[in-house]
Formats: sequence, C-alpha cells, structure tokens
Amino acid sequence: MSKYKLIKMKHFLSSATEMSEAELALITDQDMMDYTVEYESIIGDARKEDIAQVEADNAEMASMAANVYGQASNQSKYVYRNFSKGETLVHKHYAPYVEPSHLERMRHIAIINMEHLLDTEKEDE
Repeated sequence: MSKYKLIKMKHFLSSATEMSEAELALITDQDMMDYTVEYESIIGDARKEDIAQVEADNAEMASMAANVYGQASNQSKYVYRNFSKGETLVHKHYAPYVEPSHLERMRHIAIINMEHLLDTEKEDE
C-alpha cells in the first residue's frame, strides 16, 4: 500500500494546463473561486504532506545508495538527479494541478491575447 495520498481533483479546471487560450479566457470569477476552494481544501495539504514524505524517502534512498555504491557513484547521482528533476511519482501526480494564483495569471494572459486577436481580426475586416 502506498504511503502517499495522491489526491485527485474533480474540478474541470484541474486540467487547465491542457486548455486552449480561448477556453482559459472564458473562465469566470466563480470558476476561479470554486477551483481555489477545492485546491486549498483537497490538494493543498495532501500535496504538502506527499512532497514532504517523498523528500524524506528520497533522502533515505540517496543515503542508502551512497552507503552501498559510494557517495560519488553513478547510482547515487542518478537518485539525486531524478529527484531534482521532479521525476518522482508524487511530483508527476501533482504537476497538472496548477496553483490558483498561477491559473489566474494564465487566465489573465489568455484574456489579453484573445482581446488582441479580436482587435486584429476587426482591423483586417
């Protein structure tokens, strides 16, 4: 049994990284509030706990690799490198869930870009 929670969000904005700019521009303030509440109440604490646990597990694994293979061994470096690149199960699981503040920036940029696109199309007419 896994010691990680790996909680999943159900809100439609949990896949915001896969949304087009046109879709991002249509996100309402209510959508943002709902997403923020779900993110903070469901993902926030579980993500922090899972990351703390995987950091502890990785430190133990790196120590074991250093003891078995030597501190400067390729095996020890591999463990460190994979963790620092965010290649753990935990990092990969939570990567798609955008923090609400970052999602708000994505939304703002999408709105500006869509307005610019509309202005450009009007000028071409």
